[in-house]
Amino acid sequence: MLWLYGKWNNLSLPGWNGYIERLSSNSMEFSISRILFLSFIPQPASDYNTIYTTLLCALENEKRFGHDVCIVTFDQPLHTKAREIVAAAPEGSDLSKIVIRLGGFHLLSSFFRSIWLYYARKWYQRGAFFNLCT
Repeated sequence: MLWLYGKWNNLSLPGWNGYIERLSSNSMEFSISRILFLSFIPQPASDYNTIYTTLLCALENEKRFGHDVCIVTFDQPLHTKAREIVAAAPEGSDLSKIVIRLGGFHLLSSFFRSIWLYYARKWYQRGAFFNLCT
């Protein structure tokens, strides 16, 4: 918004990339990170024991690296099972504090499906749905 306002007032500003670069230069401390492969669990992914083992491994990594919150992302079929496991954990246990997230693709597809169902019901109630299909 600030950049747009400056452009609207004909101020001498660099392009959007240069503006963000100038705005954020030397303002953040960062360290070099690395990408590692996580351990492989040779079990069926949809099995409750496999999901439970995955959650325990995520908790171990959270404690090892000193994080406060453990966030685990699952795709749609495994998301429901993981939420069931976390919900069944005793209150106050480490397992009950895990945040289960739905993956971005499945979150977006669920959102679009809900919109489609909403409008499909409206079209069906008006009789317009059959006109669309024929």
